Amino acid sequence: MNFRKIEADDVPDLFKVRIATRENTMSMQALADMGITPESTIAALSENAAGWLCEIDSKIVGFSMGDKHTGEMLVVAVLPEYAKQGMGKRLVELIQGWLFSCGHKQLWLQENPDSIHS
Repeated sequence: MNFRKIEADDVPDLFKVRIATRENTMSMQALADMGITPESTIAALSENAAGWLCEIDSKIVGFSMGDKHTGEMLVVAVLPEYAKQGMGKRLVELIQGWLFSCGHKQLWLQENPDSIHS
């Protein structure tokens, strides 16, 4: 597992991971309806957001992003076949560390209540 900071060239593959997750599943159209597009993500990365990804054999299999202005953990996503291997935990730790270093004392992550599995 290789963890590194997200770059703009990674964004198309991040969307492939995001729409393939089991938890809080969303389609490209649903994301676009919320204003979340590859273009808006690239813009956010150059303005207020940062994130980290996990690669295995040069394939992006998970990522996390946060907003330095609000302290929100915007997304944590891992491909289902790579779940329960510790990468989600590490991705959360990376984004939390960055947000705390931006001066936030409290962080938050919004989840769609309709997607919660029992």
